[in-house]
Amino acid sequence: MSKSKSFSKKLLSWYDPKARLLPWKSIKDPYKIWVSEIILQQTRAEQAIPYYKNFIEKFPTVKALAVAKLDEVLKAWEGLGYYSRARNLHHAAKTVQENFDGRVPGKYNELLTLKGVGPYTAAAISSFAFGEAKAVLDGNVYRVLSRVYGLSEPINVSSSKKTFEAQLEKIFDKKNPALFNQSIMDFGATCCTPNDPTCTKCPMSTFCFALKNDRIKDLPRKVKPAKKKIRYFNYLHLHSGNKILIEQRIEKDIWLNLYQFPLFETKEPAHEKFIIDNFKRKLKLKDGFNMDLIFKTTSILTHQKIYVQIWNAEITEKRFSGNKHSMWVEHGDVENFAFPKLFDAFFKQYLYFSH
Repeated sequence: MSKSKSFSKKLLSWYDPKARLLPWKSIKDPYKIWVSEIILQQTRAEQAIPYYKNFIEKFPTVKALAVAKLDEVLKAWEGLGYYSRARNLHHAAKTVQENFDGRVPGKYNELLTLKGVGPYTAAAISSFAFGEAKAVLDGNVYRVLSRVYGLSEPINVSSSKKTFEAQLEKIFDKKNPALFNQSIMDFGATCCTPNDPTCTKCPMSTFCFALKNDRIKDLPRKVKPAKKKIRYFNYLHLHSGNKILIEQRIEKDIWLNLYQFPLFETKEPAHEKFIIDNFKRKLKLKDGFNMDLIFKTTSILTHQKIYVQIWNAEITEKRFSGNKHSMWVEHGDVENFAFPKLFDAFFKQYLYFSH
């Protein structure tokens, strides 16, 4: 038996569908599969479960998602991060309503026309829901192929993808696409894990390149990421009585469409007077405006590191009535708006939310 056929046979014999009981497994609903795959792009399966259940409860069908307001979708996505996924999902749901009569398309090429749906997600939906013979290539699969077949091309470089796709095509079981895809993903998630893989119980141990050559820790290989961009965010927790001033992020930047307190960003740490003067200009305030630093944190994103300071001040609403993208909201209504995750600790410390 060839190494390729042996891999597929051993993989399917190893797979136990009951090993990881996840709410999106063994279902045929393409919408629910789609939502789960988008969430899983940046979230581990165990962590994703409550977010998935909450999202499906709020938007049980593609139509429910399509007709929802973007603010509602972003609020349901709160805590998952990478909010462009939620915006794209919402946009794509509208496309399904308008161009596909409200039914998630079943063909791989049709799925690729939806915003935010790439080759991996399209393959997952088309194979799991419709049985189309398309192989999935995600982080787990990259790792398995790299170790078993000794593929040393860096997995975080797009030019390497063809090498991995070619190897995957050799072992892919076209007669059982959904079963094969689920099996290899679970294999990477539970056996051939990033750290401390269970090589002694691995069905591929007899011909795994990395195991035979003591390369488990070396593979898969990644190119060292670029140095993180450093940013300094100063937020103003401005309140008037029981109302708080919030604004929506509208620039093409991180956290687009999410809400925050009025922001003043600097390229380096700034003195208090400099920050106060700039908030005065932003809010068109003159004398009698004082701030106190009440909260500090650091937000680390994929390519950015943000040093955050939240300042506190109080004015009367008449001194600043808001603008097109800012508004005064009741203290108890703040939790109805989607904020970046960095605000979680602040809200808990100052008892904004009851949960």
